[in-house]
Amino acid sequence: MKRKLLLIMFCLLWPVVALGAPVDFTFTSLAGETYTAAELRGQVVVLNFVAHWCPICQAEAADVERAYQAYKEKDVLFLNAFVMGEVADIKSFVHKYRLTFPFGSGEAMARQFRVKGVPVAFFIDREGVVRQRYPGKIAFDDLQAGIEKLL
Repeated sequence: MKRKLLLIMFCLLWPVVALGAPVDFTFTSLAGETYTAAELRGQVVVLNFVAHWCPICQAEAADVERAYQAYKEKDVLFLNAFVMGEVADIKSFVHKYRLTFPFGSGEAMARQFRVKGVPVAFFIDREGVVRQRYPGKIAFDDLQAGIEKLL
């Protein structure tokens, strides 16, 4: 377990998608819904990369859900992209933490965003441009501040 946490912390410092750059992605939720960057233009997107086994991801889950509930009616979309997990593990995590926003496997997107550690959240503006990267545990206040800058 210590080894995984050290790897996560080391990888948080690895280079990622450039801030200020437009992104093009396709995310398919486990419910079968497909979201593309082009279709999401006009909405703020919080793209959160997590893993079911990650204690930091578990610790932030309630705050992420709370932020989703606060902003879902304001053209803000949350996507939870899981890395390194089987479908059953992802569904178990979602059920345990009562997450109600779209979630799915994010392996391909993690490579595209060059995610090397979890959790990490990306704030994408209404034009589809990455405006902020937030590595590590994100609290409700941090989510709120990041979203408010983009609304």
